[in-house]
Amino acid sequence: MAQSAPALYPSNHDSPRPSAATPDRLEKILDQLGLRWDVEALAALSEYMDGLPRSGRPAPFAAAAIAAHVVAMRADAELLAWWLADLVLAQNLRWPRPLPLLMAQAFGPPFRAEAGGKRIRPDAGVAACRAHFSFNFLSRPGSQ
Repeated sequence: MAQSAPALYPSNHDSPRPSAATPDRLEKILDQLGLRWDVEALAALSEYMDGLPRSGRPAPFAAAAIAAHVVAMRADAELLAWWLADLVLAQNLRWPRPLPLLMAQAFGPPFRAEAGGKRIRPDAGVAACRAHFSFNFLSRPGSQ
């Protein structure tokens, strides 16, 4: 029987809303991605994510901030960076559930540089542009 994905994304009827990225939840996701981080790094990442909603940044820039932060911590954690960017984007827009807007495109054409076809890395500017593009595209009538 297939194992279900860990609950990184809490249900929309949790009250009060717990942190979406506790160190335990992050560790389960890292396991699935084949990554190992120490406990202190996971706690620091969770704390950083908890502070993002209070930062007052627009949603695309908060998503970009977490993506850049994760890659700065660990260059081999690009997929985690995009995954958490989706989570932060959804939290800041007060969506009941995150959508894999960025994570799903990590290996797709939208994340390829024009010259050479190399993948785009999740730095702050690129992630903000991609998050903004994804949000604008999905908010158009008839785009779903």
